[in-house]
Amino acid sequence: LMLIIGNTTGPSAIHGTGVFLTEDVTAGQVIWLCHKTLDPLITTEEWEKLPEHPKAHCKGYLYWSTKLKCYVLCGDNAKYFNHSETPNTGSLFFTSLEDAKQKVPSLTDEQWEQVIWEEGCTIALTDLKAGTELFSNYENDWGDEGGAAIHDFL
Repeated sequence: LMLIIGNTTGPSAIHGTGVFLTEDVTAGQVIWLCHKTLDPLITTEEWEKLPEHPKAHCKGYLYWSTKLKCYVLCGDNAKYFNHSETPNTGSLFFTSLEDAKQKVPSLTDEQWEQVIWEEGCTIALTDLKAGTELFSNYENDWGDEGGAAIHDFL
């Protein structure tokens, strides 16, 4: 899981490296889920104990989860999402595992066992063509209420 759509990285028009689609996706389609093994959770205490060099490397690839009260270290190309005030992706949160399974029926029970459903998922806010760079609004997407416009897909 993690980024569950075809993707690659390349130079971003916004900043440094970006993540780009290698396939078309439709509005409302799930494109990312937090994976228990590949997106490690790091407590504040664990983060503070790390030496400075690993911290400096990881700093740009993690975010604070207000839902889980810890850091999430992106283990795949999702770490290359760049910020935009007009993002083409947004967050969708779940109230329970049953809620998650209803909103994302395409995953099997075995796949849900690998996902940290409490962290929600990332969806496409509009239809997106292969070659499109994926953007997120850092301020809106990872807050307690989630991203913009996603209620349209519930």
